[in-house]
Amino acid sequence: MRAMRRLGRKWKDQEEVSHAWRCAVLDRAQGRCERCQNYVGGALLHCHHRIPRSRAAKADKWNPANGVALCGPCHDGVHKHYLPDWREWIDSHEWRHET
Repeated sequence: MRAMRRLGRKWKDQEEVSHAWRCAVLDRAQGRCERCQNYVGGALLHCHHRIPRSRAAKADKWNPANGVALCGPCHDGVHKHYLPDWREWIDSHEWRHET
């Protein structure tokens, strides 16, 4: 039972960190897709990790500079691999490093 309580707290901490990261990424985007620049409003933007959490250094996993706000079509394009320039865009884009 004690282990379950610890796991529950860890999950809650993770949820809070994830929420704070998402808010920081969306605040930076100001309602615009950071790839196509279309204004869609914050509620319709998706937050995507530039470097996947599974491959990011621990300090970078939840750094807002490792996030990008994308509209639905751009986010789908990333996951369905029909945006052939995605990797080049990510590599060439100047990101504002935030802590």
